[in-house]
Amino acid sequence: MTDEHLPPTQTSIDWDALLRTLEWDDDERRSADALTRLSIRAAQYAELTRFDLQSQNDTTICVTFRLGTERYAVSTDWVRGVQAIGKITRVPGAPDYYPGVVNMRGRIITVFDLRRFFNLEINDELPQELVQIEIGDLNLGMLADHIEGVEQILDDEIQPIDILFARGITSDRLVILDLEKMAKDARLIVNEMDEAE
Repeated sequence: MTDEHLPPTQTSIDWDALLRTLEWDDDERRSADALTRLSIRAAQYAELTRFDLQSQNDTTICVTFRLGTERYAVSTDWVRGVQAIGKITRVPGAPDYYPGVVNMRGRIITVFDLRRFFNLEINDELPQELVQIEIGDLNLGMLADHIEGVEQILDDEIQPIDILFARGITSDRLVILDLEKMAKDARLIVNEMDEAE
């Protein structure tokens, strides 16, 4: 049997050395890569060319995300960005649904935990993604286990539901949040909570 007919010899790859050579073993580089991927995803979310522009009057375009076993959606009108969580800094005296603040592209954003606000079942792990919303004076980073994407939802598919800050729910159990109603709730405005104490 000639050499060309022999099976190729298997070589062992030192993945750690390869990652070091490519400089992918650096935490800062991995964080920057994750931020780049999420920024690209956010740009894709903002792109409306794939939607039927004529039917937008009868639809709501939403960023959808998963939190625990539930799926939620917020109108893209109020979404300012998405990102992986960096370091969360605790704020003494804040309610438990405000686990702290993060630096989001140079801005200090209050992290909002819907699970605690809605008294949902909570596991020990903190979700690792944020959806930044801004409406009026309310500027929050809503925790998400996974940001799914953008959906165009027909308004007549949204059925009313008796959940705080919910505009309604779709047949596939997607809860559409009412951020305008949320922005008017004094409990979510930190300054007003401080004055009440």
